[in-house]
This record gives sequence, structure tokens and C-alpha cells, in this order.
Amino acid sequence: MTRLEVLMPTYRHAAFVEQAIESVLCQRLRDVEVVLLISDDGSDDDTPTILQRYAQRYPDRIRLRLRDPATKNDQHEDLPGRQTLINHYRWATAEFIGLLEGDDYFIDADKLQIQVDHLRANPELSFCSTNAYNEYEGNRRVDYVRGWLGGAFPQGTLTQSDIVAKNFVPTAGVVYRLDRFKEIPAPFHTVAALDWILYIALTDHGGFQLLDRFSAVRRVHAGGVISMKDLLVKIDRSLHQLTEVDGMTSGRYRTTTDQRRIELCRMAIQHAVDTKEPERGSPYLALLKESRSLRAGTTLRERFRAELLVNYPKFARLIHSWKGGD
Repeated sequence: MTRLEVLMPTYRHAAFVEQAIESVLCQRLRDVEVVLLISDDGSDDDTPTILQRYAQRYPDRIRLRLRDPATKNDQHEDLPGRQTLINHYRWATAEFIGLLEGDDYFIDADKLQIQVDHLRANPELSFCSTNAYNEYEGNRRVDYVRGWLGGAFPQGTLTQSDIVAKNFVPTAGVVYRLDRFKEIPAPFHTVAALDWILYIALTDHGGFQLLDRFSAVRRVHAGGVISMKDLLVKIDRSLHQLTEVDGMTSGRYRTTTDQRRIELCRMAIQHAVDTKEPERGSPYLALLKESRSLRAGTTLRERFRAELLVNYPKFARLIHSWKGGD
């Protein structure tokens, strides 16, 4: 019997975690044994009570680790709960590992069996992923992969070069081979998006494929660790992540990651202008001006326009009005 463990981190997920757990327990399995490994990072709501109830009800299928809330001091943690999450990855021992955060859930009862079958049939792959939905208030759902890739869905085997600049793989969609992820990468301690670093590490040892079927839902809600952060905070974290990716890959994809840096700086400057806080665009303008490689990827006209928008917004508006607002 093939073993698969689903890693489920939780924190203040009382409103969601039962659905997450049930979506794992109801998986239809032919020759796969699934065990759910749950690590709670010191929740101070009803999450621990719910988890303990399920662990007692399904002792052979659920293993639980609870952090004492008294040990938490998130005000002094740039990335709250990070060590708990790293220990969670280290806990895994099965041949195959699935991922599901406590506020997300599977919607395909055949998901895990299909992915194990796919990896067995393609031993050169380090992991595979199904598609997922981003779910917003009012149950509005958006295609995760196509949302990232402008409506496209990648076919065939993908490699490290495909994932270095954009993390278009939904965490809840992934099943990976544990033997392709033997060590915790150093960036796990400093980056916001661990899953992206995981994929970079896995693709050191094989490619990956996406299966075009919706098998999971990623909730976007106010309690989310990243999803509801200020856009500039998310951009700063993405820029830091790209630096770590360059380090992990010895700069092999610097042209690709620099293009993404340019895109992020453009987004940040425009957001600062749109929110009438142009001064917040200054660090991103400086990055475009001071980095030789980023200067090479932008035009003098673009940098001059950004300079006006960020540092001389009144003059920029005056020029805009002279040109008729086009």
C-alpha cells in the first residue's frame, strides 16, 4: 500500500478547518493510504478543540501537533509561525506528500489517487498539481492557474525555468515525491511563500506537470496570511523572494527574474500613484534607476515618466491636462 501524507497547517481556522479535514477524509482511494498531519500554530480560537475532536475520532488517519498559544509572540516575528511550518515539513515521512492549508479544501474526491497514479506513471516528475479556484466573498470563484497566466494553461512537462518568476501553482493542488525534497532550503526561514521555494527545490530533481481539473479551493479572506495584505507589502515580499530564487539557482534565470522585477516595480509605482500616495513609489523607482540590468529592461522615457509621477506629481498632472488627458 502506497503512503501519502497531507500536510495541513492551521491557525485560527475554526470557521474553515472542519471542511478542510472532511475533504481529505472523503477521498476515494484504491491503493493509497492517506494520513493527515496537522500542525496548529497556537490558535486562540476553537481550532485546537476541533482538531482534538477529529484526532480522537480518527486516530489512525490524523496525527496532531498543537503549539501552546502562550509561546507565541507574533509582534516580534516578521513571519509568524514560520518555525512551526518548517517543523511541519520535517515531520513528513511518506513516499508522497500533499498540501492543504486549514482554510482551504479539496472539491474532488479522486484528487489524491489520480495524482499518485500520475506520478507512478511518470517517474521522472518531482511533483504534479491540479488546478484550483481562488474563492472570494460571495462564493465568487476564479481560475487560479489561468488567472496567473492570462488565460493560458501550460501543457506537457514544465521545468525550473517555468516557475522561477511566477508562482502559478496552487498549493492545494500539489502532490510531490518526498525523496526529491530531502533538505529544508535556507530561504524557508526568510520568504513569505514557502510553496514557491518548495517548487524551486523540487525542480532541481525533475520536472512537473499540471492536470487541468479543478480539485481544490483556496479561500481569499481577511484572516489569510498573505492574500489580504497591502499590495506593496506583497510586492516587497515577491522582490525578496526573487532574490532568494536567484541564489538557489545560481543566477541561471536572472534575465527572467529581472523581467519580473520590472513588472513588480511598474505595478508598485502605478499603485502608489492610483492611491494618491506617490511617495510610496520611491523605492521601486530607485530600483529601476540604480540596477543596471533593470535599466536595460526599461526605456529612458518610461523612467522619466515614473520620476514625474513619483517625485513631481503636480507637474505630471499638469502635463497630463495639457495633453488633453490622453
